[in-house]
Amino acid sequence: MSDDRRRLSLPGRDPAGVPPQCRRAFLAGVAALAGGTVLAEILPGFSASAAPIAIHDQRLKTANIHWSVDSSRELHGFMAIPAKARGRQPAVLLVHDARGLTDYMRDVARRIALAGFVVCAPDFLSTIGERTPADERVARAMIASLDPAQTMRDAVATIRWLGLNRYASGKVGAVGFGWGAHLIDQVASTAGEALTAAVCYDDPTPERGEAAGVKAAMLLHYAGQESRAEAVARPWINALRAAGVSAQAYFYESANRADHEGGHSQYSGADIALAWDRTVAFLREQLQ
Repeated sequence: MSDDRRRLSLPGRDPAGVPPQCRRAFLAGVAALAGGTVLAEILPGFSASAAPIAIHDQRLKTANIHWSVDSSRELHGFMAIPAKARGRQPAVLLVHDARGLTDYMRDVARRIALAGFVVCAPDFLSTIGERTPADERVARAMIASLDPAQTMRDAVATIRWLGLNRYASGKVGAVGFGWGAHLIDQVASTAGEALTAAVCYDDPTPERGEAAGVKAAMLLHYAGQESRAEAVARPWINALRAAGVSAQAYFYESANRADHEGGHSQYSGADIALAWDRTVAFLREQLQ
């Protein structure tokens, strides 16, 4: 796969519908996330001093791609796969935060791919004929304007496409940050067996009743110093476990939501590395 744009088609099947209760919960969550600051604005896997993965790193094959999510809609995004992979690899859907598909998020995609996965990182703003702008404030406003139910359908359709992608093994996981984590929490309750594993960074969480629809194993990361984290997260964690879902949850005591406004983090390097190691180990265990 080269760096030029490729067109990849989704097999002819409409994505699952989104229950009304999911749409209501997602609307509320998006309103909070798109306009606020979140723990997940500092992404896991590397400290602020770590050098990014080179855009043309020879260990990877990357491309800007687009694919159909239904008969009249396309998503654009970024794909990265290990260059020397033997056979098909498990796939990961990487969902950006409320700032959109930034260069920083593409770097996270490359890091996940280096861990041995086929990674697809959609730009959900492309569904409204736009791309992620450089101005973070504009991006947040655009994210808030997306139709939540349609965005969930687009995400479910992409998960199904990844499951049938010629580079992928058939198992699909998802990783999301902030706005993207809330989307994945919601998608996990509607995607059924198509999604095998999901990793979510930060709150808010869905309604507890939606836990019954989750089939994927879940790994949940929360800011330990965020005053609402325990109260918001614990009911969701308990609901998942009561529904028979394998759910691992961690609270990082160095992380305070307010510390990450504007991307300036007081999140300790040790916790960043620990969260990343847990994420990669979880994906390998669940998908390989």
